[in-house]
Amino acid sequence: MTTENTLRAARAVAASILVVAALNHGLLAARGVGNVPRHAAFVGINLAAALLVAAWPRYALGPIAILAAQQTWGHGGDFVESLRAAGPIDVASLFVVLFFPALIVLLVASRRASRPAPRRAGPPPP
Repeated sequence: MTTENTLRAARAVAASILVVAALNHGLLAARGVGNVPRHAAFVGINLAAALLVAAWPRYALGPIAILAAQQTWGHGGDFVESLRAAGPIDVASLFVVLFFPALIVLLVASRRASRPAPRRAGPPPP
């Protein structure tokens, strides 16, 4: 498997994770759990992010970086609070805090892999 194919497969996995997150937010909104309008908004946000990652990875880095900052702020705070509390660790928030930086690394690697090789100065090799 080439590097390009490996990156494409990794982006497909990441996009699938974002679709699962959208479905989870949809279920939470439908059940009336928590902030329903926020869950409903994240259905669309996660689906749009999945589409960007899968179809247009070169253009996904900026929007995903913004989403990563927002998710790290929100879920990072939730995770820290779960560490301080007597209850269980917020595993979902831990996953989100680990997922988005990894996704950014994947998108940067995809960008670098899609660049044409730099031209070498001098005569062509024999």
